[in-house]
Amino acid sequence: MATFRTILVALDIDDDAIADSGHAAVEQALALARSNGACITFVHVLDVSDAVRTAMLNDAGSDAGKRYARIARVLHSLAASADGVVARTGIFFGSHWRELVREVLRSRHDLVVIGTKRRGIAGRALFGSTGNKLLRTCPCPVWVVKAAAHEARPNILVAHDLTAVGTGALDVAASIAELQGAVVHVLNAIEHPEAEHFLSSVDARTRAERVSEVREMLAVQCRARGLDPLPEISVAEGNAYAAILDYIHAHRIDLLVMGTVARTGVAALLTGNTAENVLPWADCSLIAIKPANFVSPVALASATHQ
Repeated sequence: MATFRTILVALDIDDDAIADSGHAAVEQALALARSNGACITFVHVLDVSDAVRTAMLNDAGSDAGKRYARIARVLHSLAASADGVVARTGIFFGSHWRELVREVLRSRHDLVVIGTKRRGIAGRALFGSTGNKLLRTCPCPVWVVKAAAHEARPNILVAHDLTAVGTGALDVAASIAELQGAVVHVLNAIEHPEAEHFLSSVDARTRAERVSEVREMLAVQCRARGLDPLPEISVAEGNAYAAILDYIHAHRIDLLVMGTVARTGVAALLTGNTAENVLPWADCSLIAIKPANFVSPVALASATHQ
């Protein structure tokens, strides 16, 4: 089973309150920290000019200084109320996603938890949200919390691609399911090699054999992780992106757990993957797992924080 020891919780703070789904993110992180004996760091990133930063840090009586103090109070209040959990706080200056990745690299956090803003159709289609950039560049798993669960027993979907990172996603889902008493679903999407030309050229028997083989492979992994009862295992044929979104909608999924592509360097900054494509359109939370060989393209610079 997957375990987490040091959790970074990134929060949007408007004046004296946590914005959007931040409360759900805090709740999930605290529950996970208690079950794992982990410590938590609550942070907020300020993307402001040098002049504002100077005022925040050196002029407590200015509007900027008062805003900084309000943010610090919110963070310290969260840390003080984290019963049974060792909690720290931090305020960073710079680009939101980049400073979060740098903090992960500096302090070796093994999970980042963030809330996400509600977006309309146009906003969902825009490229470059903090969540997507973290999915692309953060070296540890990222949990993007959208809302509280629909049901008393949440539904968790593992999008398993039959690779090591898919197995890692199953490990994480099994751990969270044990904590929350959740129902686990496992989905694989087979993209037949022949589909590039004509799927009809694959005879029905061959397709059925491939589906059966994949289903049994997934069942073996689920049994090995003590998942009882055995999760609902589904094998779709065709595009993984469409299959995942359809399944989320049909089964009222609360949390999707899946791997991301091991791209580094410029490719990691410019090229998306299924997890990124799913995130804006899925009405559920998402945990993205990185492959073991992933190297973040973000340079570890000296921190600008307090």
